[in-house]
Amino acid sequence: SAVSSALSGAGRSQGSPGEVTLARAESAYQSLRVTESGEGEARLRKLQVNESLDSFQSVWAPELGLLPGGFYYNHFALPYGWAAREQGAPPPDWSVFIVGLGGGSAVRVLEGVVSADTSLAVTGVELDPMVVEMAVEHFELDTESPGRTVVGGLDGRVALALESSSFDQVIVDAYANNMEVPPHLASIEAFELVHGRLREGGWLTVNVGGFGGEDPVVRGIAGAITEAFGTPVSIFRVPFSRN
Repeated sequence: SAVSSALSGAGRSQGSPGEVTLARAESAYQSLRVTESGEGEARLRKLQVNESLDSFQSVWAPELGLLPGGFYYNHFALPYGWAAREQGAPPPDWSVFIVGLGGGSAVRVLEGVVSADTSLAVTGVELDPMVVEMAVEHFELDTESPGRTVVGGLDGRVALALESSSFDQVIVDAYANNMEVPPHLASIEAFELVHGRLREGGWLTVNVGGFGGEDPVVRGIAGAITEAFGTPVSIFRVPFSRN
């Protein structure tokens, strides 16, 4: 197929110093490449898009669980930890819906964090199907095990509207042009849809790029969530980043 030939023809070309490019592809949405740096257990792979190759959309490390400091994906595990603390024991089940799956970084973090006593179910939606292809090949994205549903080529808001199940956590990590949250995913109506997909006591976690709590984009999205949920929003500045 066009997808597989684009991926397999990438080779191992040199990227920035200490970095190799494992794959390149042109999808209907964007330019894509997978890079790798480091050695052994310190290796990191990144999914980079379009011309801003100093930024990245997904990160892979050899071991499941928390990534090194400064990666915002680790914060997506906070609701599970809070739920376990409130209940006094790990929840028996934890179901997550991800809008903007990318390479599945959030999934690998959660897989390494949740207790062996917790059954983790994940539904991930990614607009660009070629991203899913690259994630399976280079990021160990699991699309076949029980409790794993991965959908490529579908808009996240449409997927939420079509979904009938309820979840413990909804993660919104969708971007356009590297740094913009798509407007239709940042509206009151979109977050009302998310609210309707959450179980009682469920959590919404959103990755927003900004420069602190007073950033207009951060305030705007937080305000839309507050309006839709009728509850306060907690804002966390991820160290060493603008997430």
